[in-house]
Amino acid sequence: MHRLAEFPTPKTLRLVTAVAFLFTAAIFFVFRVHDRPLRPYDIVAFELAWTPQKAETIMGVWGEAGSQTARESLLIDFGYLPAYSFFFAGLTLMAARAVTARLQALGFALTCAPFVSAAWCRSAA
Repeated sequence: MHRLAEFPTPKTLRLVTAVAFLFTAAIFFVFRVHDRPLRPYDIVAFELAWTPQKAETIMGVWGEAGSQTARESLLIDFGYLPAYSFFFAGLTLMAARAVTARLQALGFALTCAPFVSAAWCRSAA
């Protein structure tokens, strides 16, 4: 049997997932308020600019104050990555435990995906 079928306990899993959701939601709302000076663009638009020209356009619209806000936003992001990783991993593990056979094995494998994604995002920054 796969270790994730029993660990963490269902009660601990629900608690960790709930706390991670609260942190994820709180940081999301912090972003909404903190990133207002970046309008009409936001940090996600900058991260997905795809071309140097588009990134330069965004930085030009932001100016120096917007650039400072964007740097601060990236620091806040360090808290967001583990929060959403634990939240989505918890949801995935709960779903995996609710099914059987191949779907369960896939769910157990995907439980680690949010952490891999967070690590990849940090290494790409």
